Amino acid sequence: MNRIDNIVECDGALILGGGIAGLFTALKLAPMPVTVLSGARAGSAGSSAWAQGGIAAALGPDDDWRAHAADTIAAGAGLCDPAIVELVAQDAPARIADLLDYGAPFDHNPDGSIALGREAAHSKARIVHVKGDRAGAEISATLAARAAATPSIRLLEGFHAVELAVANSRVIGLFARTGSGAGTRLVLLRARAVILATGGLGALYAVTTNPLESRGEGLGMAARAGALIADPEFVQFHPTAIDIGRDPAPLATEALRGEGATLHRRPCHPSPDRGRPQSLPGLPPGHRRRVRAALPHRLRGLPGRRHRSGGAADPGGARRALSHGRYPQRRAGPRLAGRLVGSR
Repeated sequence: MNRIDNIVECDGALILGGGIAGLFTALKLAPMPVTVLSGARAGSAGSSAWAQGGIAAALGPDDDWRAHAADTIAAGAGLCDPAIVELVAQDAPARIADLLDYGAPFDHNPDGSIALGREAAHSKARIVHVKGDRAGAEISATLAARAAATPSIRLLEGFHAVELAVANSRVIGLFARTGSGAGTRLVLLRARAVILATGGLGALYAVTTNPLESRGEGLGMAARAGALIADPEFVQFHPTAIDIGRDPAPLATEALRGEGATLHRRPCHPSPDRGRPQSLPGLPPGHRRRVRAALPHRLRGLPGRRHRSGGAADPGGARRALSHGRYPQRRAGPRLAGRLVGSR
């Protein structure tokens, strides 16, 4: 297939991605005309629908955005951009209000107030949930239904983006495939503005807790078009993924740990305590970065397990390579063969 079979003119903006980010952006842009391009039914695919934990926002009477920002910076251990942290913490309550206006069915207390849970490194209860651990799926479905009912939003499903279209050093749209087999067509979608809401790159790892379509293809297309890609090595990591030979790996829900569950281990070597669970000292549930850092050391001690680093030699790396193989020179990430592994 080496010719363009069709050209689609898009009024207004073209958004690539039908998850929460893409749908929310489309709704916020209304009544500006927007086209949302998605490989599957909008709101059903990608990482958004898989998200189990809720959304953090300082909504409690004894909480404020400054405390939220302080908790975030402390948990980041020097890796956070304070300006971005403050921006996100300040805006979070307003974004929750937006989602409520769009119909998000957040859990409520008997008195009608929003139920707040405590998770991770937060010092206050500030996590809003939907049916316990179904925030991602429920919010995705709500936004998809609202977008479908919005006259200014056009949803195009069943398209797989291939490359951004560039003319005179300016992005003018994107190329996408649609159909299958002999009926596959290459389409050029032209737009005045293109917004990438394509999610992460967790599936480039040997084991992930994300859908396998999270391959960083949006980042690759942006890089090839000349965009500056900042900090791609920062990939959310789930140290409580469960190694049962599945990829993606199932995940112990964040809500479970937020309600007080603690992380334990069994001794790797024969000892009087063999088989007796031990609490991991200094590794409370909220400090996932420190838990992740401890994993390789623990995995080396497990019988019959090997720890391997580097993604280049992984058999799965070839089948998950980005289109054209011209992604910026970054390692795909560590391969951890062990009991608890995961990335996002």
